Amino acid sequence: MTGGAVGVLTGVLGGAGVGIAARLGLGLAARGGAGIAVRGLAYGFAGAGSNIAGGMFGAFLDGRSYGWGDALSDGAWGFAGGVGGAGAAAAATKLFKHIKNVKWQKANEAKHLPEELQDTVECADPDILVTSPVSALGDDVVGDLVDLSTKGRSSEEAASVTQYARRSNIWLAENGPQTIVSTAGPLRKSANVAVRHEKQRAARAGTPYSGQAGHVPDTAITGSATPPAGWLDMPGYSNQIAGGVLSSRVGTVIQGFTVDGVVPD
Repeated sequence: MTGGAVGVLTGVLGGAGVGIAARLGLGLAARGGAGIAVRGLAYGFAGAGSNIAGGMFGAFLDGRSYGWGDALSDGAWGFAGGVGGAGAAAAATKLFKHIKNVKWQKANEAKHLPEELQDTVECADPDILVTSPVSALGDDVVGDLVDLSTKGRSSEEAASVTQYARRSNIWLAENGPQTIVSTAGPLRKSANVAVRHEKQRAARAGTPYSGQAGHVPDTAITGSATPPAGWLDMPGYSNQIAGGVLSSRVGTVIQGFTVDGVVPD
């Protein structure tokens, strides 16, 4: 094996080991593109240093002199090997994460979607689990009745809000009071994906939505991106009326809805 090849090999090994220690110990790993450059330099300089040390030790064992030219050559090979090792490690990590995400998506894709759409689901980050608050409450818990106001809205909007409240009340009666949760973050992303695919399904079936595809009940109540009581075509501002009243009630318990102060029949 030539001196150059030995330099690359020791640079990769030394750079990987010493570079990782330097990156962790000195906190050099920033996020984004700058982080990649910093990590590459850390591996490169660590590889150069370890390769020079190896060259000096080899010369000592052989009884040879070790000059500046030798150090420059070994350092260059070590730096190249260290940077190459950093790049290989970054590529392997990215590939591993991609495989992990694909496997997670296959195991968790929305089975309710048409078969031709299932591979297009954009899953939220698999490292962040979204759980439902259902069943955390006892049978004797009584929650609030949340009023939905239709004042100033069209007859179509009012009818949609009433239907939403009626269907949501049926689900809540069957499943019990629920704790309202925040929909920010991955839950909102998953809910939006479900809406998009539901609208695509309806369009392909020849029954497109005229308004928004509303979750019944709202995702903030069920903690689920897919509505357990189905979808509802909600014209105008009706979907905002149904869900907008929940954001300020996160953490409270809901047992049902009223519309303009009256429980819908």
